[in-house]
Amino acid sequence: MKKVLALLLTVALVLSFVVLPVSAAEGVTYEQTVFYQTEKPLSSLPLTLEAEIFLPAGVQSGTIFGNYTKFISVDNQSYMIYDGHPRITYTDDERFAKTLTFSGVTIPENKWVHLTMVLDLAAQKAHCYLDGVLAETLERVVLSSNVVIDNPHLLGGDLREDNDNYFRGQIKSVAVYGDARTAEEVAKDAAATTPDPDGLLAAYAPQKNYEDITDLSGNGNHLKCVRTWLPRDAAKVEDYAYSFAVICDTQYMTIRYPEKLTKLYDWIVSNAAKEKMAFAIGLGDITDASTDAEWALAKKEIHKLDKVLPYSIIRGNHDSEAGYNATFPLSDFKVDGSFDKTMQNTYQYLTVSGQKYLFMNLDYGPTPDALAWANEVTAKHPDHQVIVSTHDYMNADASLTTNGQKIWDNYVKKHDNIVLLLCGHADGSVIQNRTTYGEKGNIIPQYMINAQELDDPYKGLGMIAMLYFSADGKKVQLRYYSTDRDAYYLTQNQFSFDVAPEQIKVEVHFTDVDNHWGKDYIIPLAEQGIIKGKSATTFEPDSNITRAEFLTLALNVARIEPQRGESYNDVAMNAWFSDTIHTAKKLGLIDNNMITAEQFFPDRNITREEMTSIIVKLAESKNLPTASGDVSRFNDAASFSAWASPYIGKAVAMGVVTGNPDGTFNATGNATRAEAAVIFSRLQKLL
Repeated sequence: MKKVLALLLTVALVLSFVVLPVSAAEGVTYEQTVFYQTEKPLSSLPLTLEAEIFLPAGVQSGTIFGNYTKFISVDNQSYMIYDGHPRITYTDDERFAKTLTFSGVTIPENKWVHLTMVLDLAAQKAHCYLDGVLAETLERVVLSSNVVIDNPHLLGGDLREDNDNYFRGQIKSVAVYGDARTAEEVAKDAAATTPDPDGLLAAYAPQKNYEDITDLSGNGNHLKCVRTWLPRDAAKVEDYAYSFAVICDTQYMTIRYPEKLTKLYDWIVSNAAKEKMAFAIGLGDITDASTDAEWALAKKEIHKLDKVLPYSIIRGNHDSEAGYNATFPLSDFKVDGSFDKTMQNTYQYLTVSGQKYLFMNLDYGPTPDALAWANEVTAKHPDHQVIVSTHDYMNADASLTTNGQKIWDNYVKKHDNIVLLLCGHADGSVIQNRTTYGEKGNIIPQYMINAQELDDPYKGLGMIAMLYFSADGKKVQLRYYSTDRDAYYLTQNQFSFDVAPEQIKVEVHFTDVDNHWGKDYIIPLAEQGIIKGKSATTFEPDSNITRAEFLTLALNVARIEPQRGESYNDVAMNAWFSDTIHTAKKLGLIDNNMITAEQFFPDRNITREEMTSIIVKLAESKNLPTASGDVSRFNDAASFSAWASPYIGKAVAMGVVTGNPDGTFNATGNATRAEAAVIFSRLQKLL
């Protein structure tokens, strides 16, 4: 599974779809290593594709627009040309790959043609049009209307390995619609110079290669130009004071491409001074099969760093304890502390540019005792910025692994001096990031860095993630570098981020709360990033708040990171609140009385009694004491729903709710955004 996700994300970062108007001169050309990719998944499945394409002589295949991958998923889909015929590929509800080929239609060569392919779910038919005229219809087409779009769509390619299906011709215009266009609409579209906005998901007009493309539909489905390999001057590093080199899983190089492992360590030795390297961080899986030959090679290469710069190593799941400890005894290394007198769990000090660091190096799947030790060491060094390295922590979709959840819950989130966590293990060619709050309100960036799956197709790349720090240690420029190719890998893997031990405070000003009674509650929560405005300058304090919005605030105030997963029948996996509702359900924050036939109604305005039930359940999930309270103080208590009355009583006893000036509680009335801010502000003081 980790390989599946890695490849999905790798290709996802390199591909994209495009919509170009008929008036474009020659369109853009497509390459296997240059991709145009949507910045976010589409809101719904594209059921109609309209494109103006040009196939040179001898070119008979290529994907026009799609997110299809060889890995089975119900949202796989691509519109393409295969052997000269238009084709739609997709995966059905039973996770079987389906192919719809319009074998009666042949795309002419050396000629611009307006091609339309339509999936009509209601009629269970697929249609193909050339220049607005129906050319062929396929019968008995079954495609689910309940499709989750998790992956980005791509122009001129799809998500299969190595982008072998990239479009060899030219694409001048593409428009994708969320509905099945009729024959009359298609004929009109073919003659039009701009796409019809009705049902339009995305539309583009690219004019030049290697540039980002704006979505003309207004839906924000812009395309990012992503390149597989960038020369070093294409992502220059600005002025920096020092750097750390991060060495991800080397297992395939150690066992199959030893000369590339040697090249990697030789590069560090030769460039340590030039790159201002202050430390090198290993992320485990040093070997693949833990053989004697692998350990001998690893020992020779790693110890090249002994006289060059301080460094850390950790054990991965492919590294046997016996082989690791025999090859790397504690006595051979300069560390400042060890959990059990081995190199499996260690820590090291470093002072650079006036910054005091503590590197906490945790074994693969650290034991509870090892985590207790790490807690003790970290707590004793509040003046150090702690960087944690461990092997198995994050999946290739940025969710936590089982080991990662234990490390987060039992160690990382407890400390406000942990400023960065690095891990490997998952097969993600794209660097994955989680930036979440610790228990004390501090922000902790977490990165999964592992290019092992690139080593086989490229015969060893010697990848290193270079972290370039500003003098104050707050700003980091990350560059993902191949020591074999002397180039950066993937545009999206070159980025900057902040590390700061203190909580980040956002400056906000909402013009519509300046004179509002809830201002003193709303602004502090907004400054902490817990609650957001409706725009940069407005909050709409008296507007109603939906169930999904309220649950989002509940998790935010409790610093609970949403986890991916299914929840209710009416909560689509691609909905912005999907992870929140899944997590809330898993934590037991949603009373069964808010559910009807496995539906949650996330967009329904939340009532005051529903709001109270969530608050009480959240408090209980955090082990806060909740006592029964008297609701008779409210003169409308008789109107409370029977299931909600105990929650209201407990919330009153906690002091998080009071009531209205007229002595009512208005339990079945809708809650406002300002009321939610007041309740969460009070709850925050108890958490």
